[in-house]
Amino acid sequence: MLHFGDLIQIPTIAIRSAPGRDSWSWATHEVIESKARKQFTGKASREFTLSLFFHVEFIAPRPTITRLRQIADAAEVFQLWTTSGGYWGTYVIENVDDRPVWTFPDGRIIAAYCDLTLRDPGVEVEVKTRPAALVTTAQDTVTEPVAEDASGDPADVSPPDIARI
Repeated sequence: MLHFGDLIQIPTIAIRSAPGRDSWSWATHEVIESKARKQFTGKASREFTLSLFFHVEFIAPRPTITRLRQIADAAEVFQLWTTSGGYWGTYVIENVDDRPVWTFPDGRIIAAYCDLTLRDPGVEVEVKTRPAALVTTAQDTVTEPVAEDASGDPADVSPPDIARI
């Protein structure tokens, strides 16, 4: 699951892609009788588009899209987490684009595509707080490499062992 703080949960099966974008700001200064000069002014906010596919088999498309619009309308700032405890950052929803794919004759949506534009609002969040759904299930994991056995004679180490072939 992808948790938008405690606001909404999206199943990971719904994620089609999540391309991100980092950018940096450079101001241009015009110079008389010379080329314009650039001045670094800082890193711009992180942005990414979350491409989603909603289907009634795993999530209700119309209520989910409506809830995402409500979050955007309320200008909610939220932390993005995965169920495994992965922290993606702090974001706001800037755009919600939806396209129904299949509908019933009465207009109820069976499946829809939804693209969300998320941007870092620049708000400093001091404590990363896991959503309530993750507090009891997620665990911090730290992977440590296995310590090498250095007790042998260095002359007995073969070239493939050195190259880790």
